[in-house]
Amino acid sequence: MLESVKISISEMTLWCKSILRQWVEDDYVVNTWTEIQINRDIIGDFPRGTARLESIIDRINSGIVTKQLEVTTEHITPISARVCSTYRNWPDEVARKGASLASSLADTYGIGIVAVPKPNIIGEGLKPILSANQIGLIITQNNPLLNKGITDLNVIGNNPLAICAPGTPPFLFDGSLSTHDIRHSAVGLKEYAD
Repeated sequence: MLESVKISISEMTLWCKSILRQWVEDDYVVNTWTEIQINRDIIGDFPRGTARLESIIDRINSGIVTKQLEVTTEHITPISARVCSTYRNWPDEVARKGASLASSLADTYGIGIVAVPKPNIIGEGLKPILSANQIGLIITQNNPLLNKGITDLNVIGNNPLAICAPGTPPFLFDGSLSTHDIRHSAVGLKEYAD
């Protein structure tokens, strides 16, 4: 007879952190991986949830993923910047940091645009924007590309994309409209006005 065992989210969180702390030097990285994995389990995306712990630890041990989050920011113009991490590690967290920066730029200038490496779940990057009560948009550079007449090069794509807007309840769309080949993502947003 198969016996069912119930484990609380807080117990799973403690378990994940205890495993990761054996291999990771940075509490921020431990908390980030745990948050991402628990969130994936909660929404039923189990292959990207706590089941990934072993593969994450293997990547950390092999040096593919750093033990600490290393993020660099390069300001391009007053309203735009580029955020990335060494070896394109921690893409979801880098996207959140990029969105936080875009939100801060929008507070100052009314709009902020930040280019980031492709996050695994693009909608995750919009959470800081929703928290700031702003409208957010993540668009991706993919094939086929579009150009909007500002350059001879095709520089932006329309798939997949994520959009958010504050409200009760808040709106968040994270979707892929067709098959795609993602290369990079960009976060752009404009301050929300009622």
